[in-house]
Amino acid sequence: MTESTTLPVSLARWVESVVGPVHAVRDASHARPDHEARAEAAHAVEATVAGLERHLAAVGEHLSVAEVGLLRRLVGALPFLLATGVRPENPALGPALLSGYGRPFSAVEQQALVAFCAADAASTLAHGLSRGDPEVTARGRRTVERLAEEGWR
Repeated sequence: MTESTTLPVSLARWVESVVGPVHAVRDASHARPDHEARAEAAHAVEATVAGLERHLAAVGEHLSVAEVGLLRRLVGALPFLLATGVRPENPALGPALLSGYGRPFSAVEQQALVAFCAADAASTLAHGLSRGDPEVTARGRRTVERLAEEGWR
């Protein structure tokens, strides 16, 4: 893909402040067969789901039974979400990202984002506890609390 596109004004100003004048932006990514993109996404989902259990074991009593259940349920939905609606190979997503996503998330994409946030919360909490870092631990805890407060039970 080598079509030129226009950057949003605010992004163009920032880029030009860092690298100098920009006359055109080209998408230099290479096209991949759909099966490759889906396999890559499936691998990321499998690693996320497997990593969750490792992180939950490391967190121990720092999460309630209900919070552990919340994170497992949200992350456990990822394989289903991938199979039913997340399309990582969609070529329109690259340009959409450059223009501030270009559209609202679909319901499936929103659920996938929440599931990845749940996995990140467990990972962050485990990392903060293992390193004795109260700021990182607090960030993981805040994410869990926010997921629960927002009704992702």
